[in-house]
Order: sequence, then C-alpha cells, then structure tokens
Amino acid sequence: MSYAMYFVSDKPDRMTRLHQLHKNDCSRLPSPEQLTCVGYYGSHNEAISNAKEIYANVEGCSYCLSHQVESVSRVKEI
Repeated sequence: MSYAMYFVSDKPDRMTRLHQLHKNDCSRLPSPEQLTCVGYYGSHNEAISNAKEIYANVEGCSYCLSHQVESVSRVKEI
C-alpha cells in the first residue's frame, strides 16, 4: 500500500462552499498558510474521514484526486 500526505484547505471553495482535500504533490495545492495537515493515509477515503473531523464539509480535489473524487456534507457532531 502506498501512503500519501494529505492537506485540507482552510478556505472553502467559493462556489461549492466545501473545503478541498489535496495530496501533498497536487499542482493546485494552496499556500501553506491556507492549509491544515490531515496526515499520511493509504487511501483518500481515510483522509476524507479524518478531514471531516476538522471541517464538516469536505470534497476531494478534482485535479489530484480526479479518479477518486468524493463529496461529503454533514454536520459535525459535538
């Protein structure tokens, strides 16, 4: 299994209002000041699950996760 470092953007997308999940080598990765490290994961599903602990609304980047894009919108339980 190949692991990758994932980051979630701190600013949601203007159109979708979802936070974007990116792999560390994504060409569309925002600047470091606008990112939160999610960690190393063997799959994007694991990374999205953990990113949802940071932000309730997360989607996979359509560039670096184009074959794996998953959108999720849920209310974070307190």
